[in-house]
Amino acid sequence: MLNHIDKKNRPTMVDIASKEASQRKATASAKVIFSQEIKERFKDGDLQTKKGQ
Repeated sequence: MLNHIDKKNRPTMVDIASKEASQRKATASAKVIFSQEIKERFKDGDLQTKKGQ
């Protein structure tokens, strides 16, 4: 049972002020599958999006 979930299954804040600092390392990977059309646009450099302009 998680101690930061209340009786109505809602998350609650946990006081971590007294917790000692630690170092951690995380590694992630992902596989993204594009259609052939999108692959070609990336290859040619002509893919324009609102965020990428």
